[in-house]
Amino acid sequence: MAPVFRPTWVEVDLETIKENYKNIKRYVYGAEIIAVVKANAYGMGLLPTVGALANAGCRYFAVATPDEAFELRASGFRGSVLVIGPAIGSCAPLYVKHDIETVCADEGFLDQLNACGVEQGRRVKVHFKIETGLGRSGFAPEHFLAKAGKFYSLPGIEAAGIMSHFAVADEGRSGFTERQFERFSRVLKTLEARGINVGTRHICNSSGTLLYPRMHLDAVRVGKILYGFCPKTVEKPVELKCSFKVRSEITSIRMAAIGESFGYGLRYVCRDDDLIAVVPIGYADGYSRMYMGKSYALVRGHRVPVVGSICCDQIFLKVTGVPGAAVGDEVILAGRQGEEEISTEELGGYLGTSACEAFNLFRGRIPRLYNMDKELSKEKFDER
Repeated sequence: MAPVFRPTWVEVDLETIKENYKNIKRYVYGAEIIAVVKANAYGMGLLPTVGALANAGCRYFAVATPDEAFELRASGFRGSVLVIGPAIGSCAPLYVKHDIETVCADEGFLDQLNACGVEQGRRVKVHFKIETGLGRSGFAPEHFLAKAGKFYSLPGIEAAGIMSHFAVADEGRSGFTERQFERFSRVLKTLEARGINVGTRHICNSSGTLLYPRMHLDAVRVGKILYGFCPKTVEKPVELKCSFKVRSEITSIRMAAIGESFGYGLRYVCRDDDLIAVVPIGYADGYSRMYMGKSYALVRGHRVPVVGSICCDQIFLKVTGVPGAAVGDEVILAGRQGEEEISTEELGGYLGTSACEAFNLFRGRIPRLYNMDKELSKEKFDER
């Protein structure tokens, strides 16, 4: 990989992702895990994450966009890939050509896929999506059952699966989730009574997988919990660990006198003689200006406040209470250091958003270093 000169990066522990996968696999027993690696594997890095999970035994992967699926195929990956995002009709011929499975939520897209399959002399693998309450996409149950005879007999279509998606599983246990599952189950029972082989049945997302074992069916779609993201509203019957940390270093440190102001807008005023450290990360890296006056970082195992305005490329920390704080000390913006932790759920709370979104703000010029190469990258940095 390219040298890393700025001491700011995201460390991704692929071994932790693998362990999370194995723990979830034991929990779901015989159900298949469809590992959701959309959005660059939730910010962890698509190809390294897929490689690690495949090494751990995962056989099935789901992405949100055609681009992600094609990237996997271009890398040489030949395992099962399912596109679960919106229908892109122009990609239908490429799905057939590259053996990419796709969710199908409307008849027009199904007809396109069928025509492409017939033209290429192959059958495209489709997972029919049933709308049960999320209100985003999917066949209405009554419409699907009325047309099922046609759908399941199209010559260019292989019915690989049937699915739906929960709307409120992330909020905890809910009667609405139960009703969604009942609607989906009625469709399944009707099709099975007609002797139709529906393929792999799946409805559970990450939270649904943890909350509702009886709804696991043939497969579960597991995404954010693979990486350690889990809403506090959802109980965890399985051990899941955070697989990353956002880290930097102190690049300068000075004593600021009582009454002194600093930073853009001079918004912070020292109430005592304060030891102030500068760290090379800013809003251009995803450390939002909305964190001003709210967030903390970790230095030498101590939780310290971020003070003053968040700059484009730098932030200020008040490290007065950290014995021996010095230039070169590691700074954790998200993740664990010693017994302390800055969770992405905490960061998301400051922004009024989710842990996943808070973490995915850290992109662009912040590289991902993996547990097999971070020491090498650090060595390159030290040789600058």
